[in-house]
Amino acid sequence: MDLEAVATALAPRLIGYVLARTGCRGTAEDIAQDALTALVRRWRQIGPPESPDAFAFAIARRRAGRAVARRALLAPIDAWVNSDRFNIIAKGDVGQSPAFPVQLAEGPSRLQLMMQAFLAERFKLVVRKESKESNVYALIPASSDGRLGPALRRSDVDCAALAAAARAAASSALPVQPEQARATRCRLSRGLGAIAIDGRPLVQLASSLSNIVGRRVVDRTGLSGNFDVDLTWTPDQMPPSFPRSDEHATASSDGPSIFTAIREQLGLKLVAQTRPDDVLVIERAERPALNQSANARGNGRSMVGPSVLGPTVGGHIRNQVIPSIRPREIERQRR
Repeated sequence: MDLEAVATALAPRLIGYVLARTGCRGTAEDIAQDALTALVRRWRQIGPPESPDAFAFAIARRRAGRAVARRALLAPIDAWVNSDRFNIIAKGDVGQSPAFPVQLAEGPSRLQLMMQAFLAERFKLVVRKESKESNVYALIPASSDGRLGPALRRSDVDCAALAAAARAAASSALPVQPEQARATRCRLSRGLGAIAIDGRPLVQLASSLSNIVGRRVVDRTGLSGNFDVDLTWTPDQMPPSFPRSDEHATASSDGPSIFTAIREQLGLKLVAQTRPDDVLVIERAERPALNQSANARGNGRSMVGPSVLGPTVGGHIRNQVIPSIRPREIERQRR
């Protein structure tokens, strides 16, 4: 038996089987991938099983059963997480944390950890960590000599540190120093077919790319320090109109794809990989009590109320409005 031929023949059958049981195409593809990955690992380590079909379908059957059970558990939550939106006003000592979307190479910031604690307290959010085989893109140098592209430049500015210093000066009513004022010109933005980042590590670029390519991007460049990035490309689907910004014009319809742009402009490339990864599985969340204040750590206070504003964009927090938690059957990659 040929492993590649067996896996190729099994893939559509596994997807069809799980899709019939779960009704979710994404779940079906994930479970089929898990089953085939387990089959390949077994085949290469100790040889082919007596029945590759039975081996793969047994795994798919168990995973599909757990997915259906999880959906039944979360069904009462879906009634409100897909419709309700909330205004959240919270105060606390965030220390020198950068803005919420900023990714730090050393891990979550104090502000991000405070948000986790807030969600656990007010929304009764319960998650668990799980290791699974995941499809990711590795961000690596495109050339053997490690030469950077024209749109990726080393920076001697640490924008996260400057922003933290500027916030500290503002909160203490001290005059803002010129070097701190530079933090206001540190870009961290994404428009239609454009990314602009100043003075931040490449883990921030990887995080921004993850939202665009639909798969987690892992920084494997081996490049430390801070960088400036100016990346432009043509999205796969061009909407008829898109709000223009001061920093980015509307994307050209005849520009390169994002994969080509990363190679030509940054001197990097995205390589598809399957690797074990830690994910957070959301198990439970409860609708919070509205218009009530609660003491938080650091003698801060928080309040949750209904939102009358429209949907937010791509998970970004704007004007203290965040989209509602969506436990469903999604698994959010740990960043």
